[in-house]
Amino acid sequence: MNLKLLYCLGVHLVKRAFGLVLIALCILTTGCGLTVGTSYTVSGRIVCADDDSQGIGNVHVGFSGSRSVEITETRDDGTWTVSGLRGSVTIAPASADWVFEPGYRQVSGAEQDVSFTGIRSAANSLGFQQVVAGKNYALFPRADGTVYFWGSSGSVYTYGAAMRVSGIEDIVAIAAGAYHSLALKADGTVWAWGANDRGQLGNGTYSDRCDVPAQVAGLSGVRAIAAGEYHSLAVKNDGTVWGWGDNSTYQIGRDAPTTTPTPVMKVGMGSVASVAASGYRSLALKADGTVCQWGFWRIALPWGDSTYWLNRYVGDAESVGLAGVISIAAGSEHSMALKNDSTVWAWGVNSHGQLGSGTEWDYDPVIVEGLDGVVAIAAGDRNGLAVKADGSVWAWGANTQNYLGTGTYSAIIPPTMVMGIAGTAAVASGEQVIAAVDCFGDLWRWGMSYPGASPAVLYAIGAPRRISAF
Repeated sequence: MNLKLLYCLGVHLVKRAFGLVLIALCILTTGCGLTVGTSYTVSGRIVCADDDSQGIGNVHVGFSGSRSVEITETRDDGTWTVSGLRGSVTIAPASADWVFEPGYRQVSGAEQDVSFTGIRSAANSLGFQQVVAGKNYALFPRADGTVYFWGSSGSVYTYGAAMRVSGIEDIVAIAAGAYHSLALKADGTVWAWGANDRGQLGNGTYSDRCDVPAQVAGLSGVRAIAAGEYHSLAVKNDGTVWGWGDNSTYQIGRDAPTTTPTPVMKVGMGSVASVAASGYRSLALKADGTVCQWGFWRIALPWGDSTYWLNRYVGDAESVGLAGVISIAAGSEHSMALKNDSTVWAWGVNSHGQLGSGTEWDYDPVIVEGLDGVVAIAAGDRNGLAVKADGSVWAWGANTQNYLGTGTYSAIIPPTMVMGIAGTAAVASGEQVIAAVDCFGDLWRWGMSYPGASPAVLYAIGAPRRISAF
């Protein structure tokens, strides 16, 4: 064998080995464009629980995995079929009213022609149906009135199963600040726990911390709540807004002191349906579908090749110029609104694409392009999230280390589907954690590995993971 032939053979073997290594790396990573494994088909049928001969059409079914993402809709006879799936996928009806029998979880390419029968069910009546997120933690209320905690807040933390918050029951709504939490009971009273250095617990003191939920003093007849970084808000049945805690930027109102440890009414506000709060800003959704805001805002002032930022403090509520709004959310320096036509609007600072566009800043609301059929929204520190009617989760904005779970490692514009979760009912975003519940009442989380840990050990976990609860 001559030297030239040996050289060519050696080059061929090196290239082959390099190719095998590349394929192996692609299999182990979720961002590779190569398809992996033999494709397979999954089919099933959605039927009426009282009459399994009656198929139900127009039910969305979601399929989500690291390498396969599909959404389909049942035919008139209730049947559905999806082909071309690869790798492992999670399958779920994207509706809280439906479950699979004997149950969904995951399937992989080894299972050919897997068949599911779905029926209308009350299985989620005791499951988790809502979620909120603070700086490094998430709260999940159940339909039975209990609340569960996951993450890190002060000296309380759990990175395994979510644990029940003791001392509260009959809870109908929750809110999460940076380091404090609120819960609204069915009797209209508000309960709070966590940090209290700015009086955000509303107990009349500035004690450092209280990890046992206690009733907010002098407040009753409440129907909605919200928590900012260091302040709290509540809406009474008469449509008035009440606030307590930090008021250094007028996030409670111009007529309140710098901090107040007991609730005070926001002057000039009425007919309010719900509220939202961020670090130093407050929003109110009025009964007529319009939105007001007050507190701290940053305004960009272009100057040559540079941008100067002007701090603006709004003590009296001002309209943001939107109508037909059904839901609002507040991030650290941006806000979002969901309209009754299923479109999403955002305004504020856009340093990381959190407005879903390429503009640097916008004081007036702009539509988030590329979204339709949205049923729920959430605003994180510098990102936005939306849940579509088909149960898929879409994300945009800051995305360090694939924090958003979209499979990329840079800021996301426009909105991109989150990989690895299907049948989502609600989603929430904090600074280091994103959490969701699906239509089965199961808990999910993604974002950073151990929220609240030192930066040296933080890393993004990529695709969503389930959380057990005890």
